[in-house]
Amino acid sequence: MRRRGADQCVHEWVVFSTALQEHWLMLQCVACGQHGVVEDPTRKEWCRAFSAPARPYRWRDSARVRVKGDLSNRQPYVMRTGAAQKCDCYAALGVPEPGKYERVPAEIIRPGEVLTEQEREELVALADVVRNSDLCSRVFLFFLQSFQQDTGREVPGAAYRIARRISSIDARGIHCSAAVVARLLLEYVKVGTT
Repeated sequence: MRRRGADQCVHEWVVFSTALQEHWLMLQCVACGQHGVVEDPTRKEWCRAFSAPARPYRWRDSARVRVKGDLSNRQPYVMRTGAAQKCDCYAALGVPEPGKYERVPAEIIRPGEVLTEQEREELVALADVVRNSDLCSRVFLFFLQSFQQDTGREVPGAAYRIARRISSIDARGIHCSAAVVARLLLEYVKVGTT
């Protein structure tokens, strides 16, 4: 689905999590970034949604989605699966490979920090490298450490800070593909600009 305009999106709703206290399904439109909830899930829908953080899925009943917030706060929690190289971690970890959508644990980039122009440029260039690689959340921090050790070139501190957060979320069970790691780097740059 494509955006038609700032407020005329043909929504492509994807379930990415649940709100336990409210008993809601949490959704995001991957076309425009709008957030929404389904407040009245059936028992079957509720049970299925518990796998959504690891395996987000398309929600087709747009009439049941209540839009939350406005378009000014479009923190990404889900994205379409990228066409980047696949890492071997899914088989090694015994977890299913992502389907059509992947979870973006963007909550790890909040709160942000103010980045220098040079750090922003380096992170954007690094995101480009990661996007075209198999540098998933399990190996990204190790890659930075090895790069610095092997070349003697200093990796910017901002890269290490976000890499540690990405590594931490991987250790808690949310494995991210290289495409998601690249997206997190770019989101980190956006947050560090404000």
